[in-house]
Amino acid sequence: TAVINTFPYLEDFEAGTGGFGTTGITTFAHGAPAGAVINSAASGVNAWVTNLTGTYNNNETGAVKSPCFDFSALSNPYVQMNIWWDSEFSWDGMNLQGSTDGGVTWTNVGLFGDGGNWYNDNTLNGAPGGSMEGWTGSGGNGSGGWVVAQHDLGAFAGAPAVEFRLNFGSDPSVNFND
Repeated sequence: TAVINTFPYLEDFEAGTGGFGTTGITTFAHGAPAGAVINSAASGVNAWVTNLTGTYNNNETGAVKSPCFDFSALSNPYVQMNIWWDSEFSWDGMNLQGSTDGGVTWTNVGLFGDGGNWYNDNTLNGAPGGSMEGWTGSGGNGSGGWVVAQHDLGAFAGAPAVEFRLNFGSDPSVNFND
């Protein structure tokens, strides 16, 4: 796996997957979104979306996993990403987790209620990545389009090998385009 150690780092997924890939049971796919709700990319034409043309499945427990980042020279790392969510409120949703031990253990980045368009719920029945915190909702509770979410990554400052995963979890019924 390639190690990213040049910052700032930017990936728009226009030249391919950028070293990101899927894991678990998921409809996550890289390409041009053409769903009824999520029908465009934040920039360019490509993005990672659960099912590029339709809804996600029941009982999803998958993720988009990043390449490895070397934060050994960083004292104040942070993440800023464009996200769009449309999922069954408080039942299905997604979150961001990081690992410094090769994916043996994962910890949530941030908490419900943190600023910067961070998690809007802490009762997700679909438990993305084993956590009940994350982004969820449709209509008035959904993002309503691409928004910029940002959070400090202070817990990972100075770490020589950090991986991230954007988890998605859904329950056994009612599916949207996340």
